Amino acid sequence: KKFKNLDGIIHAAGVLRDSLLVNKTGEQMEQVLAPKVYGTTYLDEYSRDANLDFFALFSSLTVVLGNAGQGDYGFANAFLDHFAGWRNTLVEKGERLGKTLAFNWPLWQEGGMTVDQRLKDLLLKEKGLIPLSTELGLRIFEQGLTLPVNPFLMVQGHQQTFENVLGIRNHEEKPTAAVVKQPEHAVTDQVPEPFKKDIVTLVATLLKTPAHKISTTKELSNYGFD
Repeated sequence: KKFKNLDGIIHAAGVLRDSLLVNKTGEQMEQVLAPKVYGTTYLDEYSRDANLDFFALFSSLTVVLGNAGQGDYGFANAFLDHFAGWRNTLVEKGERLGKTLAFNWPLWQEGGMTVDQRLKDLLLKEKGLIPLSTELGLRIFEQGLTLPVNPFLMVQGHQQTFENVLGIRNHEEKPTAAVVKQPEHAVTDQVPEPFKKDIVTLVATLLKTPAHKISTTKELSNYGFD
């Protein structure tokens, strides 16, 4: 009403009713599915003739990794991922306007869906992930709408740990990769021995463990810090 026009749609609605499937009721599952499945379908139906720039669907990392107690939530968000692909085919046929993109968001630092610190610590330890900052999330949102990918997965944290979770063993297996070039004078394959010794001493002191048990070939993140 204020701007007299609709340029884009952001579907960010969601409901959690976490519980193992064996303990779930049909009503609880319906509550989780409704905003994702019905909400998306209705938004598309009522905007089918709108001159949109984009139709953004807020999906979840749960689609990729799964999560105990969130089987219905994972299913609901997987619907968004496939819906985005389906609507883009309609755009190609001229039956809809605007790019459709599903964002497989991880946990955010701020927002309506959050967890306690214990679960955040567990997420970092097991998957190498830290909650996404609002600043980075907004930047990713803007960039995502310009990229030829769908759905769009993004995370913040320790890259190697997360790649191990996904089963990625080398860079050739990555579907996409961003390359950051090192300055020509940078040395990345040799670390001075005195520096190695100092780092080992620091790590051993922090962890209260003998220095000979600290490996200089492993990522520091394996010891619980960066």
